[in-house]
Amino acid sequence: MLASSGDSHHVVLGDSQGGVEVWDLVEARPQPISVLGGTNQSAIHALDTCGGCSGEPGPPEVVSGAADGRVLVWDARQPERPVAQLCGGTSAAAWAVALGGAGTEQDRSVLAGRQDGTISLWDLRAGTLLWSGSMEGQGVCGLAFDRRGIVMNKAYAAGMGGRLATINLRPCQPDHGRALEVQQV
Repeated sequence: MLASSGDSHHVVLGDSQGGVEVWDLVEARPQPISVLGGTNQSAIHALDTCGGCSGEPGPPEVVSGAADGRVLVWDARQPERPVAQLCGGTSAAAWAVALGGAGTEQDRSVLAGRQDGTISLWDLRAGTLLWSGSMEGQGVCGLAFDRRGIVMNKAYAAGMGGRLATINLRPCQPDHGRALEVQQV
């Protein structure tokens, strides 16, 4: 699995044993500049990065999703161990992850999509689950925020069987939750 940083100088690689490494594309060294500690115990299915460069406030962060169901978040400046574990290791495999909702230096949100079709939205600052929805049993293959460096607005999810979902992330009435619209493409 591969994710690039916003500055285009670094790439993050995940392997089939759960390892996550940061490589510098400019210096082209024969070894990674950082190996993230406390990694997953199974294959990395998804990676994303956010922050640490212009247009994306906040620290440089990396999120991974793995076959064991864990979703881990690292501050790339402190690679020894994850700063957050958002989902336990007994859930369905995490096939997709996305970082976004970075409207300020402190705000950051994580979307995680799973093999069973579950989509979860986490607030990293509070460490809480904000919302959970479903792609009607269809595995989630891809996730994206409409724009990472703004207050949350919309997100998109791609699922198995040609399904596409739009998720309204703007504040909603407390008793109505967030809107998830799933369409067959």
